[in-house]
Amino acid sequence: MKRFISFCLLLLLWLPAWAMTLKEIDELLLSYDLEAAERELQILLKEGSDQAEVLKRLGYVRVLKLNQNPSEEENVKLCQEARQYLTKAIEQGCKDPLAKELLKSLPEKGGIKDKPFSEVPEADQAMREAERFFAKRDWSQAAVNYRKAAELDPTLYRAQLYLGDALLQMKKPAEACEAYDKAIAIDPNIETAYRYKGNALMTQGDIEAGLNSYASAVVAEPASEMAWTRGIGRWTDATGASFQLPKIEPPVDLDSNEDTIQVDMSGDQQSVAPWLAYAVTRKLWKEEKFAKRHPGEEYRRTLEEEVEALQKVAEIAAELKQDQSLKLSEDLDLLVKLKEDKLMAPFVLFCRGGKNLRDGYAEYRKSHRADLVKFLVEYGIQREGL
Repeated sequence: MKRFISFCLLLLLWLPAWAMTLKEIDELLLSYDLEAAERELQILLKEGSDQAEVLKRLGYVRVLKLNQNPSEEENVKLCQEARQYLTKAIEQGCKDPLAKELLKSLPEKGGIKDKPFSEVPEADQAMREAERFFAKRDWSQAAVNYRKAAELDPTLYRAQLYLGDALLQMKKPAEACEAYDKAIAIDPNIETAYRYKGNALMTQGDIEAGLNSYASAVVAEPASEMAWTRGIGRWTDATGASFQLPKIEPPVDLDSNEDTIQVDMSGDQQSVAPWLAYAVTRKLWKEEKFAKRHPGEEYRRTLEEEVEALQKVAEIAAELKQDQSLKLSEDLDLLVKLKEDKLMAPFVLFCRGGKNLRDGYAEYRKSHRADLVKFLVEYGIQREGL
């Protein structure tokens, strides 16, 4: 926990500060001159400037002090103070997801207890040695011990992840990417290694590969705010592009009881006809298809139902476009493209919402991870700013 927090803070502090005084304080934090940083932050706090940013950094100071192996009593005190500062920072308007993640990770009663890195005693010891060197900013010796831990326990995700961190600090981004890839191979459903690899790729100027790595982080953990904001969000900030997933609201659907077809005639009435297939397909699923696909189960809306219903709309729209019977609306044109690209399921999973639809996410990802990444990159990124 302490190690994760420390490296997150190091990455955060690479970002431009909002004011020169804060930038100078960030340099103190990077050099672990915590007492000096504390003094300067307290002065800024009294002056009343950038309250949220100052309070956030005061919380970070407390967290970084946890790496100095304080007594149990001091550990509890530091945790409690860190929570207080971070809570106040968020109340003052701090929207930094790292501050929110740290607040969630710090025990309410204070006191972070280190858990073993590995069940292999020698690997655990090597990791602890590596952590001590990392805290001292001795990246080379930290890397030596992370490698040792990885050899002793090949299943240890954090050994490869932290090795990548040390190599990145040593200005060896290509080697860091190799370590992150090994962490990903151990557990492809943790977002962190993808995101850190994205950072490493960006330092090499490989912008597109960085974007794909950040998108892979989202695919690994779509509920992670860090994956979205510190991954794709960092990429858009760096490139000037924007990110927005497409949205579609069918003008034809079933009512709340999913029994009666309802039609919204307030929009483009010419585009309504293809959408009738959406409601008819859904009704057919409820009355017949679900029971055949899931015998003995109570009906629920599923990913496969939604995909089939939208595919039907796309098929009809494409036929009407081909014989020039209909000029497609933006929504219909989008559905036709999604069907052609075979990305309807990723669209449903990321854009149509609903718990029952998301329940199919993990199973779909097993064999369609690349499609999920492709959808985020090709349909989410608006490149006008590039």
